[in-house]
Amino acid sequence: MLGALNLYVAFYYGLDLEPARREELWVDFKVFGITALTLVFVVGQAFVMAPHLRDTAASKDEAAPEKSGD
Repeated sequence: MLGALNLYVAFYYGLDLEPARREELWVDFKVFGITALTLVFVVGQAFVMAPHLRDTAASKDEAAPEKSGD
C-alpha cells in the first residue's frame, strides 16, 4: 500500500506544478511522509500485539516449574 502511495505521489500528484517543484514535493514526501506513516503503523501494531504478548508471557510463567529455596 505504501509503495502504491509512493508511486502516486511520484508520478500523478501535482501534475500542474513545475517538474522541479514536483520532484521536491516527492522527496519531501519520501523523507517525512513515509517516515511518519511508518511510525504510525508501528505504534498501531504495538497496540494490536500488546495483549497477545502479555498472554504469552503469563502462560510461560505458569508453565515453568517453581524453584524451591531449599
